[in-house]
Amino acid sequence: MFGSMATGMEPLISRQTTVWRCLDRPRLFAGAWKKGLWRRRDFDDSSWYQGTGVFGYGDADVTTVLSYGDNPQQKPVSALFRTRFRLPSPSNAVVLGGRLCCDDGAIVYVNGTEVFRFNLPRGEVRHDTFALRSVGPDLKSERNWRPFVVPLSLVNDGENLMAVSAHQATSTSGDLAMSLELYALDDKEAADFQEEVKTYAADSGTGSSARIQISPVSRLKFATD
Repeated sequence: MFGSMATGMEPLISRQTTVWRCLDRPRLFAGAWKKGLWRRRDFDDSSWYQGTGVFGYGDADVTTVLSYGDNPQQKPVSALFRTRFRLPSPSNAVVLGGRLCCDDGAIVYVNGTEVFRFNLPRGEVRHDTFALRSVGPDLKSERNWRPFVVPLSLVNDGENLMAVSAHQATSTSGDLAMSLELYALDDKEAADFQEEVKTYAADSGTGSSARIQISPVSRLKFATD
């Protein structure tokens, strides 16, 4: 099973060293959010500031501190993050496997397509959409790493965009966090990761999981239970 400290495996996105562009006041450009512009590859994020994970505030392990303004009783509901990655060439990857750490909820996009949603309602999500519930009650439970799968059909040979919107459960929450890692997995690693995804789905009570079916002909099929 792969891990952030796995020997011989270089992450496409590192949970600690990859540089992201981030914006902690998404309400300032609600129009761009509504049209989905911010998660497009050609969106100009040069005015966003840069940092590395863990992003957030209120906890000792936060590396890049986000601002929540002057009123702690009316903190921004969400924050946005963007980074880029490339698939190594040549590659034996049959799928990409990721893990997300977030407090309280988040949606993950690859090249503009949603690939994972945690603790957020179904349907359209806006900059002012609250997470379904608070994550906690302690730092250990807030730092659970939640696995997700990215099918290779969404990945380009060149540069790719990973985008995340992180959401609070309340405007008065004392902390926020986001970090993410991503790996290219071969046949064996994908099979091991499948077990991690299944365990996560069972433990979280979601009733669904990503299913990786590896075929010598098609190399990758992706489905959900």
